Amino acid sequence: MNNQDNPNVFTPKNTGANLQSTNKYSNDIEKYNSMENSMRSFIIHFLLISLFMCNLNADDIVIDSKTNLMWQDTEEVILKKYNFENALNYCKKLNLAGYQDWRVPNGTELASLVDSIKEMNTIDIIKNKSIGIFWTSTLHKNKTSAYTVWFQYSSRKSRAIKSALRYVRCVRGKELKLVYPYHLIGKE
Repeated sequence: MNNQDNPNVFTPKNTGANLQSTNKYSNDIEKYNSMENSMRSFIIHFLLISLFMCNLNADDIVIDSKTNLMWQDTEEVILKKYNFENALNYCKKLNLAGYQDWRVPNGTELASLVDSIKEMNTIDIIKNKSIGIFWTSTLHKNKTSAYTVWFQYSSRKSRAIKSALRYVRCVRGKELKLVYPYHLIGKE
């Protein structure tokens, strides 16, 4: 038997075939690595752009670490007033910082922003403050009016007929349990 016919003996002919086969797979591996690097670059690029776009709106929102609620904090909060139905619709349609699940806060949630020893009776994280009256989603038992929070008098709760014009500060996150009517000091 000749060494060339024995598959266990490497001859220049077999070596060449193996080298040629190795080169074929090397090219495939290079193509795969190139595609993998391109995909990795795309993902990194996409994430950086996403973070950049979210940061464009970062000043328009605040997160209260005590309640884990995210609050709208745009200048619009203190410039525009709405009747109750329009306030509900405004928050429902709000697209802010990439989120579309905004809502009008209930009485407990809005009251969590009150701090009577702070500027304009509002906790520090809020930049756009007003001493105005803000809607809550908490309806009065008569269903024709809703509760509001009047920041001028720090923890004053009140109610307004639904057609009245009031400010609204939208919120998102897990809804806090309503403490009826809500945990505010003061009388209607």
